[in-house]
Amino acid sequence: MRVLIVVHGYPPAARGGSEVYAEAHARTLRDSFGDDVLVLTRDNDPARPECEVRETQHRGVRVVRINHTFRTVRSFEESYTQPRIAALAAELIDTFAPDVAHIHHLTCLSTQIPAHLHSRGVPCVMTLHDYWLLCHRGQLLDRDCRVCVTPGACGRCVDESAAVPAVVGSAAAMVRRVEPHLPPAGRRAVRAIGNLVASGVSSGGSAQHAASARRAHMREVASHITRFYAPSAHLRGVFINAGFPADRIDLSPYGFERDRFTRSTPGPDAPPLRIGFIGSLMLSKGPHVLLEAFRRLPAGAATLALYGAYAPYHGDDAYRAVLEPLLRTPHVTLHAWRPEREMHRAYADLDVLVVPSIWPENSPLVIHEALLSGVPVVASDIGGIPERVRHHENGRLFPAGNIDALHAELLRLLHDRALLSILASQMTPVRMIEDDTRTMRDGYSAALNRADLKVGSDTHRDVHAVVLNYHTPDQTLLAVRSLLAQTLPLASVTVVDNSDTTECGRTLAELSDRVDCVSTAENLGYSGGMNVGIARALHAGATHVLLVNSDVTVPPDCTARLVDALGAEPDAGIAGPTLLARDTPDRIDSAGLLFDVTSGRMRMRLAGERVTLAPVAPAVVDAVSGCLMLVERRVFEHIGVLDNHYFFGFEDLDFCLRARAAGIGTVVSPARAYHARAQSLPSRSPDRLYYAARNHLRLASSIHGGNAGPARQLGVLLLNVASALKASPSHAAPRLLAVAGGCFDFYRGQFGPRR
Repeated sequence: MRVLIVVHGYPPAARGGSEVYAEAHARTLRDSFGDDVLVLTRDNDPARPECEVRETQHRGVRVVRINHTFRTVRSFEESYTQPRIAALAAELIDTFAPDVAHIHHLTCLSTQIPAHLHSRGVPCVMTLHDYWLLCHRGQLLDRDCRVCVTPGACGRCVDESAAVPAVVGSAAAMVRRVEPHLPPAGRRAVRAIGNLVASGVSSGGSAQHAASARRAHMREVASHITRFYAPSAHLRGVFINAGFPADRIDLSPYGFERDRFTRSTPGPDAPPLRIGFIGSLMLSKGPHVLLEAFRRLPAGAATLALYGAYAPYHGDDAYRAVLEPLLRTPHVTLHAWRPEREMHRAYADLDVLVVPSIWPENSPLVIHEALLSGVPVVASDIGGIPERVRHHENGRLFPAGNIDALHAELLRLLHDRALLSILASQMTPVRMIEDDTRTMRDGYSAALNRADLKVGSDTHRDVHAVVLNYHTPDQTLLAVRSLLAQTLPLASVTVVDNSDTTECGRTLAELSDRVDCVSTAENLGYSGGMNVGIARALHAGATHVLLVNSDVTVPPDCTARLVDALGAEPDAGIAGPTLLARDTPDRIDSAGLLFDVTSGRMRMRLAGERVTLAPVAPAVVDAVSGCLMLVERRVFEHIGVLDNHYFFGFEDLDFCLRARAAGIGTVVSPARAYHARAQSLPSRSPDRLYYAARNHLRLASSIHGGNAGPARQLGVLLLNVASALKASPSHAAPRLLAVAGGCFDFYRGQFGPRR
């Protein structure tokens, strides 16, 4: 079996519990079951280019590492979606061709990876190591370090800067690239200024909106996961209470390599008591709770050995100032991480392990390792910890964060060494990694045998058409009639009336038995109106969605030829026809769109050329016009729907470029369609220039590659000014004012309809 392991970090660079477990899982699949295993993980090396890919081997397992330091992230959404990483992952999936994928964590990678796997018919299972799908901080601790009981229900833990305009995000990304080279005082000043600017430009409610968008996105991500594994009943319960289906979450305790650990010999009955802490020295792990309790013990009565390294908590470095004086307490020793194969020596030097976490831990690996080593555990009574540490049985529990209670437990063990021996003799069994992995493989086999996970047959096409009307009912009627005459029958035709009138419904009344009419009651723009229809089509089970503007006439063979064009280019998921102007059908209106990443310039391919020069075979292009566009379902599953911010113009180019970043191409077909321009907005209207300037800048600020964002934006600004000046002098002033208005609204983050 070919198994792809996906995890946010991997030894030797990463040493957290989920990373260590993923490594043991990968090796057991290979060594005990003979599987072909490939690990996809993240590197965090500021000295290397962002998204650089390198392949290594660790203990005989192939590991592909993608460098991601977040220095180019421009928005809260990009902090978890990362289309560039998703595209690289898609290439890896196609090259390795796994039978099944096991995801251990997606943070620092991309949440679009499960959709790529799903679209290729690859079953995908996921071990839930923490709460990251519900909580962007992952540990259900709010910004005041209190446990959150309603994960994802509010935006309190998301900064108001989460939905700042893209230009601000681009500037922040540039700052992050230079920040490591600044002195500490400079870094603090830059962060302070950045926070001030972000809070100033963010709109009210942006945090709530960002949190809601993330929550909805994670629901979509979860829909691509075949089965979840929860190592603790507590964590499973949290996800079920959050609305995840209970029948898709199996309770599956962690397995361990027992031969790595040996029973420790109890220490001497006399002091000092050897106390230990193993893990990252970060706020959520609560080492300060242990250090404060330890310093209250009688001087010289105990020693405290900490194994691990300091780590900021979500970028906040303030905890270091709390820890450093505590670490100077007499008889406290801080040890560096030891290789996993040497950790048994650390446990052999301990009488008791303390796990003082203040977050609701899932099932800490160090507890299992201590039990395997015969070392009693004193731990916080929180999360899934009580499922492994039984009070009075194999350890002691105390209320999370309660320094006095922990001090009392340590004092009890200091004065009652017999209790340590009793606890050590009552160690509960720990599952073997071979048994754990065998159960996982049974799940893989079951998923592979599920018929509903197989990609549909190549001959099945369920095409649903969406026609957008805005005060052009007669044009819409022509478009709908042409769709009803397609040689490839359409599963449905939905007309979205983007207005508050009933004129369109009256005009289409003669076709009411063949067409579904939906009114938005207001103008949502091209993207908003189309998204209404797209949602209905996807809900109805569409394999393809045909987006049709009301000013397009579609020849009978067009849809079938667009489907054929997608079949001719396996990596493509979007297709458009060669567009001819309806009033001059001997001239090409557009044979796809070309986009220069460096300058930000967009051009219509072959525009104005004679029809004899039209393509005779499908051709890969940067984008196709949204006036007629066939989109495979998987595209929406990977990148979402059209961006509502655009309202009018550039949303089609943005959509195709986002698809390309996700590894999905766009083709233009030799099939022809006829386009009557400027039906919803007159060609001479200044509004066209307003939307063109604003949306062109939005697009230029949202793409990767080419020049730095500000330089590209300057080029776009000049292009739009030049376009405005093409008019006669008597019309130049209002056109330039429209461009200026579009630029102003872009920089202040005002999108949607022009106000």
